[in-house]
Amino acid sequence: MFYLYAIVAGPGIGAELPEEGILPGIAVGTVACGGLACIVSEVPVEIFGEAPLRLLLEQSAWTKERALAHERVVAGLAAAHTLLPLKFCTLFSDRDSLIRVMERHQEALGQALAHIRGAREWGVKLFYDPARLRGWLDTEPGAEPAPAAKAAGAAFFARKQNELRRQQEVLVAVRHCTEESHRRLADLAREATAAASQSPALHGRKDEMALNGAYLVTEGGEEALRDCVRALMEAYAPSGFDFILTGPWAPYNFTRLHLGELTPPH
Repeated sequence: MFYLYAIVAGPGIGAELPEEGILPGIAVGTVACGGLACIVSEVPVEIFGEAPLRLLLEQSAWTKERALAHERVVAGLAAAHTLLPLKFCTLFSDRDSLIRVMERHQEALGQALAHIRGAREWGVKLFYDPARLRGWLDTEPGAEPAPAAKAAGAAFFARKQNELRRQQEVLVAVRHCTEESHRRLADLAREATAAASQSPALHGRKDEMALNGAYLVTEGGEEALRDCVRALMEAYAPSGFDFILTGPWAPYNFTRLHLGELTPPH
């Protein structure tokens, strides 16, 4: 079986290949097709066949180790080559089936490589602390004062009304920060996208995530992106927002439409 990591332009890649691939002791090589080359490893069907692989993927420790191995290969090559990274566990039963699919989609894959050439993917995550944001809103000019003492029933409804109003103000502030930040960052990118926000259980912070953005940025525009993130941080940090810039990454978020056609045979 052939395990695929990425597709690069031109078959002249060799010395830069890592010594080890998806499994310990498994070499990394290439399969050329026209003007493209697939970065591959030959892997045993006893592990990567459909039935055994399904069972192994249920083991979180094994899956994490293999996913990290996959990413090491891709990241190492992305430092020196324009490449289309393939998702974890993209497999073909043999060389011929791989070449047939490559030949069928060679034009589309070449266009995808041209689109990302000279650019790298960066991620920006926007977090906010709801309590801190609420406190900042209370100090803003025009904030309504605390309700005066009232009868018990009236006071209860006044508190509920005030709480609903404050929740709405928080939502408006988060939406404004998210939309402005994504717009300003996207203006500096060749292409931009925003994935679904992660829950604290996934991102590991106590704060809430408001933006999980990815930006395909030319190498000449990366400093402007960093400057933009710093400016956004200065503007929004006092109200409880925090920006995290990550990257550069292989452009996973900007090749998926093309690679979705590259379906391993069943």
